[in-house]
Amino acid sequence: METRTTAAGDGEARRFRLCEGEPVPAGLQRIAGNQLEMSLERLEGDTDEDLGTAVHETRKSLKRLRATVRLARDELGDDVYRRENGAFREAGRRLAGARDSQVLLETLAAVTDRSPDEIPTARVHRFKRTLVGHHGAAQRRLREGAAIAEVLSELRDASARVPDWPLEQDGFGALAPGFKRIYRRGRRAYRAARREPSTENLHELRKRAKDLWYAAQIVRSASPKKLKPIVRRAHELSNLIGEDHDLAILGQRAGECRDRFADEAAVGELAKLVERRGAELRQEAMDVAKQLFRKKPSKLVRPLEKAGVAT
Repeated sequence: METRTTAAGDGEARRFRLCEGEPVPAGLQRIAGNQLEMSLERLEGDTDEDLGTAVHETRKSLKRLRATVRLARDELGDDVYRRENGAFREAGRRLAGARDSQVLLETLAAVTDRSPDEIPTARVHRFKRTLVGHHGAAQRRLREGAAIAEVLSELRDASARVPDWPLEQDGFGALAPGFKRIYRRGRRAYRAARREPSTENLHELRKRAKDLWYAAQIVRSASPKKLKPIVRRAHELSNLIGEDHDLAILGQRAGECRDRFADEAAVGELAKLVERRGAELRQEAMDVAKQLFRKKPSKLVRPLEKAGVAT
């Protein structure tokens, strides 16, 4: 079978945004259809990506799809929104295990590379081997299990439904209520995380930032100058909290595998590095979130309410 370098390819047709002069209903259906098509290509093995990359990119597409239906919720109606959001959420959950094990390996490498003098690689070698073993087992379960086949079936069904999505109103104003709701939820999550920066609150803030990042990408052409900073800051916030979350999971796993370290001191050294870097990331995240969520939702959506078709 001939393979492609990436599932995404090039060209305006697969851009994750409303294109110049594109009617909003047709644009949203194109965006959703493309994300589904790329996911099917990846999971069917029609690209040159390895399984881990294919799963990772598919999960990102599923998050983009959830943000798309949240943005268009008022047009889709609650029944269609809940059906599609639930389908994309469940598909992502089925694919989670293999990616999570890969993230732990990447996070450990980042920590040791960042502070090689404080925790030499040799002191965590056995722990790394344990993580490699867990990742291999997760990959085997994914290859040998039914998850990919089940997700492929769900995505094919979803792809067939997209052309029938009840999208009628043209212009960015149709998306203003959804964008406002996404931003408002982000502000609430930021305030909760600012009051209590717990793992749960930070995770919720990351999800809301990611939704805002994807939604702002879609509608950016309504007002590029005003929405570009929203795209950039939401992306940065998501990455900062994501790195902190990955560090926390690594620290938890290290505590569960204390016997896989050179000695007890190595466990403490890793924990110290994880906490120090995590504190830095959380402070950076709160600084970015303060800038991102400083506007009132009603003001943020004015460019969408005033805009016509994508320009």
